[in-house]
Amino acid sequence: MIKKLEIGHINSFIRTNEIFGSTGRLHKFSLARMIIYGTFNHKSVLRIFCTMNTMNKYLPQNDFIN
Repeated sequence: MIKKLEIGHINSFIRTNEIFGSTGRLHKFSLARMIIYGTFNHKSVLRIFCTMNTMNKYLPQNDFIN
C-alpha cells in the first residue's frame, strides 16, 4: 500500500525541479510519479501519472544513471 506523502515532499520536489532543470528530467518524473500517485485519487491526476510513466519509457536509458 502506498503511503500518503506529506507537503514537505512536494516542496522538496519543487526545489529539485529548480536545481536539476531540464538535465534532470527523468529524476523529476520519478519524483512526480511518487507525489501524484501517493497523494491524489482524482482521475485527471492519475491520467497525468500515466502520461509521465509513458514518457519515461521513451527517454534515453542513460538518464537512469544516478
